[in-house]
Amino acid sequence: MTIDVPEPKPIDGITTKVVRSSAWMYGRGIVTSIINLGIMAILSRTLSPTEFGLVALAYVILRFISILATDGVSDYVIYDNKEGREERAQAAFWMDLALSSGVALLGGACIPIITRFYTEPGLGWVLAALLLRYPIDSMAAVPDALIKKSLNFQKLVIRDTFLEIATGLASVILALTGFGVWSLVLPGLFLAPLRVGMVMLMARWMPRLPLRIPLWRSVFHFSINIIGANLANTISAEGDTLIIGKTLGVELLGLYNLAWQGANLVGRNVTSTIGKLAMPALSAVSQDKARLRQAFNRMLRLLAIVSFPLLMGLFVVADLFVLVVYGPQWQASILPLRILIIFALRQTVGSPASVIYNVVGRPDLGMKFGFGFIPFYLLSIWLGSFYGIVGVAAGVTLVRTIGGIVTFWLGARLVNERLLDLLKEFTQPLIASLIMATVIQILRLGLLHMGIFQVAELLVSIIVGGMVYLLLLVTLYRNLLSDLLTVVESLSVSSARRLRQLLVIA
Repeated sequence: MTIDVPEPKPIDGITTKVVRSSAWMYGRGIVTSIINLGIMAILSRTLSPTEFGLVALAYVILRFISILATDGVSDYVIYDNKEGREERAQAAFWMDLALSSGVALLGGACIPIITRFYTEPGLGWVLAALLLRYPIDSMAAVPDALIKKSLNFQKLVIRDTFLEIATGLASVILALTGFGVWSLVLPGLFLAPLRVGMVMLMARWMPRLPLRIPLWRSVFHFSINIIGANLANTISAEGDTLIIGKTLGVELLGLYNLAWQGANLVGRNVTSTIGKLAMPALSAVSQDKARLRQAFNRMLRLLAIVSFPLLMGLFVVADLFVLVVYGPQWQASILPLRILIIFALRQTVGSPASVIYNVVGRPDLGMKFGFGFIPFYLLSIWLGSFYGIVGVAAGVTLVRTIGGIVTFWLGARLVNERLLDLLKEFTQPLIASLIMATVIQILRLGLLHMGIFQVAELLVSIIVGGMVYLLLLVTLYRNLLSDLLTVVESLSVSSARRLRQLLVIA
């Protein structure tokens, strides 16, 4: 029997750039994820949950302090297509640097108060190091945005892959030589100037005097709603960390944070990819409602095709994943991880919906929704904390899933789409992923009686799960396979041809 493999769907110029950039970023995600898992396997056996929790808490506090700076500068540079945009980009750089430096000084003055509130003496020094790095990082915002605006993400992929691997290896070396919590902080601080220099060379863009202060107003006017939306999103994203750090302590925070990172493992390499691409890609077709709706729906479907099987598979093998990669001292993270994966299924496909407000020139909608969502979210975390990190995970999953559905509804309205029609994009990837997860669970029940090692069981489950999902695409869901082949073809036509040949079953 021969199974025909569908031809990749024809794509236009903008979509070609988007899909090619996606492919590069997905490739980077796969490589860095494998390397980072190895790095985390070492760090989690060298450092304690308390040290991980301390750094996680410091990063979250920094996010709340730094929200006062203009996180919307990058979006403004991407959005700005009017004459004179180079002058406004220069103004945006100096305004961002000035505000970031001011925020760093303000945060430094607040360190004694923060340290007393959390009764963690080491927190102050870690936070001071992160504040020192913050203005340096802000210098990369404008050249980063200029590269994203051109959809030339290959340059950013090369830079970020190199720096992420270098940071991870440096953390391992410092941890093994006894630097403790500082092994999670110092590498990023020392490599921050290198990151700025690399992106300025790649963008062929340098800041120039004067400061262009009269132009700051136009940049800030666009950014103010994004700052508000980011503040709301930060509270929503990190409220659990602040509450757990205060009510349950940094050790349980470390355990919860590992579960959160595991649940977002796919999101960091899938959602973040489309999140970075969504704003410039959708902005390019924002004047044509039909093309905007088509591009929006296709992004959601591609996200589901890639992320759903990975998350459903991780749900089934969560216990093996934690014990093999991180070690038995992290066993308390397994149940929270499984609960948070349920929320991650919605989150990984939600990034295009969250940026559509900015694309159509309505960033105020994101801010209004975010602030309306905060009370329900914080209440769910506080009530959940009475039942430990499992209760927090359950509260977060419930409330954020409901909030995500509202986000889809708003996004659908902005592109003149019905919510049910939008959600239909997820039906086939979800069914295929559930079938795959069921096969993996049955396989694990059989392997249980064979007494094989956990590492071997994990590897067998991953391989079989991948083969089952691919078989489902080839036989039952060939339209989904066509979308995947489009991604491959955009990166390499010859690779797509070879893949088609491999998928023809005689």
